[in-house]
Amino acid sequence: MEFKYPVIMYIGFVIAAVFFIMAFLHKKQLLKKDGIKIANTELTFKNKLIQKEIVKYHVLRVMLVIFVTLMIGITASLLARPYYLKKIKEQKYNRDIILCMDISASVDELNLKLVDELKDTVRSLTGERIGIVIFNTTPVVLSPLTDDYEYTIEQLDNIYTAIKSQKSGYKDLKGKDWLYWNEYLYGGTLVGNELRGSSLIGDGLLGGLFAFPKTDENRTKIIIFSTDNDLAGDSYVTLEEACRHCKNNNVTVYGIGTKQMYSNNRYEMENAIELTGGRFFVEENTSEFHKIVEEIEETSTSLTEGKTIIKLVESPLKYFRMLVILFLLFVLISIILRRANVLWSIGVVAMAVLLVFTYVYAVLPANQFSKGPDIKIKKSSNLNVLFVIDNTISMIANDCNGERLTKVKEDAMKIVDSFEGANFSVISFNNTASLVAPFSKDTEHVKNAINSLYPIERFYATGSSLDTPKELMTTILKDIKEDANQKTAVIFISDGEITAENAVLSSFEELSRYIDGGMVLGYGTKTGGTMTIKSRYEGVEDEVILDYSDYPTKEAVSVIDEKNLKQVASDLGVKYVYMSDRILSDELNGVNEIRSEVNKLLESSLVTEEKQKVENSEEYIYPPKYYGFYALIPFAILLLLNAYSLSWRRL
Repeated sequence: MEFKYPVIMYIGFVIAAVFFIMAFLHKKQLLKKDGIKIANTELTFKNKLIQKEIVKYHVLRVMLVIFVTLMIGITASLLARPYYLKKIKEQKYNRDIILCMDISASVDELNLKLVDELKDTVRSLTGERIGIVIFNTTPVVLSPLTDDYEYTIEQLDNIYTAIKSQKSGYKDLKGKDWLYWNEYLYGGTLVGNELRGSSLIGDGLLGGLFAFPKTDENRTKIIIFSTDNDLAGDSYVTLEEACRHCKNNNVTVYGIGTKQMYSNNRYEMENAIELTGGRFFVEENTSEFHKIVEEIEETSTSLTEGKTIIKLVESPLKYFRMLVILFLLFVLISIILRRANVLWSIGVVAMAVLLVFTYVYAVLPANQFSKGPDIKIKKSSNLNVLFVIDNTISMIANDCNGERLTKVKEDAMKIVDSFEGANFSVISFNNTASLVAPFSKDTEHVKNAINSLYPIERFYATGSSLDTPKELMTTILKDIKEDANQKTAVIFISDGEITAENAVLSSFEELSRYIDGGMVLGYGTKTGGTMTIKSRYEGVEDEVILDYSDYPTKEAVSVIDEKNLKQVASDLGVKYVYMSDRILSDELNGVNEIRSEVNKLLESSLVTEEKQKVENSEEYIYPPKYYGFYALIPFAILLLLNAYSLSWRRL
C-alpha cells in the first residue's frame, strides 16, 4: 500500500503521538494542584464498589485515549490518499479482416445489404483490425487496416450513401452531391478502363491481398469478397490465380456472390474460393450474411497480449471502515464515562455528518472509479496537417540508404507524433490523386494509412507530375478555410521528378492563401538510384525497372529535381528542406528547419484538453481529486475537542 501525500500522514502521526503523551501528562498535573480536601476519604476509597468503579474509569479512559489516537492516525492516512497500482494486461484477437468489394453496378444490391449487415459486426469486434478495398478496373484501398471501428462504420455508411446516390442519379440529389459520391466510389477504381475494361475480378482480390502488411505474419488474415464474378475486361491474374496467391500467403477468403450471377461464374468462384480454405455464399436472403459472420467468428484465432495498463486505484474503504468502528466505540465509551450534554451531542452529530459526507463524496467515488473505464487527458488542437505524398514508382529508388518511400514513411510518422492533438489527412498521388485518409485525430489510423502506401503496378503507371494532387488539395484546403478558427499546414513530400508526357509544373501560388504554414520535403540524390519492384508472390524474383528509351536497355535511374520542389515551396510560401541524408530524431532535433516550422505551427494553434479512453501501450491512470476527504479535517478538530473534555476530566 502506498500514499499519494505521505507528508500529511506523517504530520497526523505526530499529532496523534503528542495527544497520546499529553493525555497522561495532563492527568498528573491535575493531581498535583491544590484543592479543597475532604476528611476521612480513605474509608471511601477502600470500599470495594468504589475501587471497582475507579478501575473501570481508568480502563475506559485509557481505551478512549487509544481510540482517539488511532482515529487521528487513520484520519491522517485517509487524507494522505492510500492507493495501489494494478497492472492489467489486455488480450485481443490477432485477426485482420479486409472487406474487398466489386463496385460495378451489377453488384450494387449485394453491396448495400453487405455493408448494412457488417456495421453490427464491426461494433462487436474486440482487437481485430478491419480495412476496406474497392475495385472495378483497379483496386483502391479505401480504408487501411485499423481498429478504429467508428471510422470503419463511417466508411461503410459512406459506401452505402454513394451506391444509393448513383442508383438514384440526379432525381433525389443535387448535382454537387451526386458528383461528390461518384468520385468517392469511382475515383481511382477506373484507372486504365479504356484499355483493360472493367470488373477485373482477379486483380480486385489481389488488391485485397496487398492491403495486408507483410510484417504481420502471425495474425489470422481474412478477406470478405463480394462480386458477381462477371469479368468484363483483360485482367492480369485470374480469380483462381489470385486465390492461390491468397492461400500461399495464409489468407482465407469468404466469397459472396449475387443471386443473379451466371451458373458458370458461380461454379468458378466457388471452386476458387475453396482453394483458400474459405467458403462461398450466394445472396439469396439476409440469413446468408449471418452465416458469413458466424463462420468468421468461428475461424481459428488466438489471443495476443495487448497494451499493459498500469492503473492507480485508490483504496480508502478499509481505512474508512476502521474509522467508523472506532468512532462508534468512542461514542459508546463517552456515554459510559459521562452523560451526554448539549455541546457533546452537537459535536458527535457534526462528526457523524462529516463521516457521511466523506463516504458519499470521497470513498464511494474512489471505489466506483477503480471499476470504471481508464481515461487519460489528451490534447486537442485546431491545427490541420495535410500530408501530400508522392507515390510514383520513382519513390522506391534506392538512394536514401534504402528506398525513398521507406524513409518518407519513417519521417512522416515522427512528424505526426510532434503535432499532438492535431487533425491529420493524407493525399497520395501517382497517375491520380487519392484521399488515403480524411482528417482525423486518430494518429494510429493516419500512420497505418501512410505505412500502406506503395506505388501502383508499373503497367498502370503513366509517369510523374507534381500537378496531379493540386485539384484535390484545393478542394480540401478551401473547405477548411471556411472555418476561421482552424489553422492549416501542408507537408508536401516528393522527389520532384516530372516524367509524364507533356507534363509541366504549374504554379501552386493560389493555394498559399489557404494555408498557415508547412514544408516541402525533398527525397533522393543527384546521382540517383535504381528502382526494384518487390514481388509479393512466393517463387517470383523482384524485378529491376529498365529504361527502354535506348538500346541496349539498361537499368532506369531516378534523380531528385530540387528546382521543382523549391518552386512548389516558393509558391506555397513555405520552407523547402532536403531530407535524403538527414536523420530525423524522435524530438525532431535531427533537422532544425523542421523543428523550427513545427514549433511555429504549435505556437500559432489553439490547444485544449479532453478526456479519452487510454490507447497507449502503458499508461498511469490517476483518479480525480476527491475533495470529500477534506471533511475529515473538521472531524479531527471536533474529535480532539471532545476527547479533551472527556479524557482529561477527573473523577
